[in-house]
Amino acid sequence: MSTAQTSDQPASPLIFAAPYLLGVLVQLPLLIKYVTDLGSRPHYGLYLIGILATIAIAAVQWPWGQSNIHRATIKSILFAVCAVAAGIAGGILGQPWFTGVSVVLLVASYLSATVHREGVHSVGYAVLPLVAFIRPPLNLDLEICSRLQEYSAELASRFMSLMGGAMIHVRTDSAFEFLGKETFPYADSFIGIGSVFSLIFFALICVAVGRKKLFQTALLIASCFLWAVLLNTAYLMLLPVMNFFLEMEITAGSVNDNMLRVFLLLGTALLIFSTAEFFNFVFSPVNPEEGRSHDFGRFITAFWNSFLAGRPFVDETGQAVGQTSAAITNDPPSMIFRWGMAGLLLVAGVLSFLSGGSFDSVSSADVVTLASDDMPESIDDWASIENKFRSKSYTGSGIQGFQKETWVYQSPDATASGSIAEPFNMWSELPKHYQFKGWDHEERIVFTPADPSDPWQYVVTTMSRKTGENQWIAFCYFDAAGKPVTPPASDSIFGRLSAAKSSAEGPLTQVSLIHSHFKELTPETDAALTDLFMKFRQAARDRVLRGSSGSDAIPASDTNGVLSEP
Repeated sequence: MSTAQTSDQPASPLIFAAPYLLGVLVQLPLLIKYVTDLGSRPHYGLYLIGILATIAIAAVQWPWGQSNIHRATIKSILFAVCAVAAGIAGGILGQPWFTGVSVVLLVASYLSATVHREGVHSVGYAVLPLVAFIRPPLNLDLEICSRLQEYSAELASRFMSLMGGAMIHVRTDSAFEFLGKETFPYADSFIGIGSVFSLIFFALICVAVGRKKLFQTALLIASCFLWAVLLNTAYLMLLPVMNFFLEMEITAGSVNDNMLRVFLLLGTALLIFSTAEFFNFVFSPVNPEEGRSHDFGRFITAFWNSFLAGRPFVDETGQAVGQTSAAITNDPPSMIFRWGMAGLLLVAGVLSFLSGGSFDSVSSADVVTLASDDMPESIDDWASIENKFRSKSYTGSGIQGFQKETWVYQSPDATASGSIAEPFNMWSELPKHYQFKGWDHEERIVFTPADPSDPWQYVVTTMSRKTGENQWIAFCYFDAAGKPVTPPASDSIFGRLSAAKSSAEGPLTQVSLIHSHFKELTPETDAALTDLFMKFRQAARDRVLRGSSGSDAIPASDTNGVLSEP
């Protein structure tokens, strides 16, 4: 085991930590926005525990009572450079997501530059619990939850069908319906601490404590997706079982429901810890001195111990074989670099104030409450079916927003559902929600109205599934000021990134019209649906902009002609 030389007069711990602390403080306004938005998403409900976990792991591994504990490793410098880049991006774009990444990287840089109490490693692994709470961009976390939710609902439905008797049911798009008994929704089963991201948090704690290699870390995180599906399958099955067989009344959001979720989460956490130990057993280190294949064997052994094994091989004396400390330096240029890093982040913080920020976190407080008579009773030849009005509140800011109201319109030839969903902080592809439920995407077209006085673009998507059913979906967005949001040219990652940049002022409201059909859509019906959508979305924008005060329904006569821009 070799060590590099350090300077005779290392910087004191306080001076070493000062630029990092300054780098966090100058980004505090956007950081508070990020944490506020994170707190509104129940599947990140353990984020405060994540902060405490990082503090606890760092405290256990901290070299208390030792001197010269801070050493500038190459890894810590790379983290600092990336932190500055993310901080500047957050300052220029006014996007708290970049700020969250920057702060986590700053913590990683500082901990990576702090010697482990054993004197060989750094304390850098302690940052991993925080990594679990960096949201994937473009609302991919919500799409992941929706996809896994569909798998869980399918498994639960199959298992309950095998049980027969009182468990015979019909599965709809969002609930299990039992004959003559209570209906159990499953649309929010992945919302809350039972989400895959909570399980990834537990997995990263295992990695941080056990200092696992990248290979085992990837395997452990991948296993979380399997355990998340099984966790929510068990939850969806236990609800009707406990209600029908054990006669325990458990409703969504009740104390019993929360206790059941916590019990299942803790049980699944134990499974993750067991999985981590299983990987330790399977990928145990090998003594590099016992190989019989000479140089090639030693090469294979070194590869196994370096990349696959969860820990280094320890000989009879208790020393880790082949382990060396990182190259270290603690000279004045290193501190100049750190203060320069803090200075750049200070500039980024000033830029975030000057730019005003284009990001707005959304919450249930942004919802404009609507009633059935808030939209017109008729639009041309289309008449609203009063008893078909639906209003649904979602537990978290999911792929469909916090709140969604749906009106059903019928003409002599067709039926269509018009919906208003809110709030969103960026463009979200509505058809993605249906792809997770077995629908296949066929065509997506961005339309610009022919009337130059109405440049409000919208997207029309056609979908189908194996039952022979087809869907015609038109949707668009407008912002808090009523300004139309330009749709992306495609629903690819790059297209959605461009939409995120042009999402204007939040919160955004989504307006959609959906028509389901089995026969081929005629040009006449297509034109009638397009005309209905154009007038429905204008009425929706006028109503949402007036706020939640009173019903103030729009007279049917207001929608018989072309609606003007507000």
